[in-house]
Amino acid sequence: MAHVLIIDDNVNFCRTLMRKLKRSGDYVVASRHTLAEGVGEAEQNPYDVVFLDVMMPDGNGLEAIGGLKHNASDPEAI
Repeated sequence: MAHVLIIDDNVNFCRTLMRKLKRSGDYVVASRHTLAEGVGEAEQNPYDVVFLDVMMPDGNGLEAIGGLKHNASDPEAI
């Protein structure tokens, strides 16, 4: 099973994407609604894929990609 993290401040988008991914049965999914929470989550737990919003209230998602890629799990950032 692939582990997926969604970092997006749009709660409805997160719920919808989580529901779709979980329904397939092939993914373990978590979401965080601020960039800081998402980066912290990715540092604490291994993920295969991170869906990352660009315009977050506490920063630019594009600038966080480098930090996410330096985690031990080296997730793909989308």
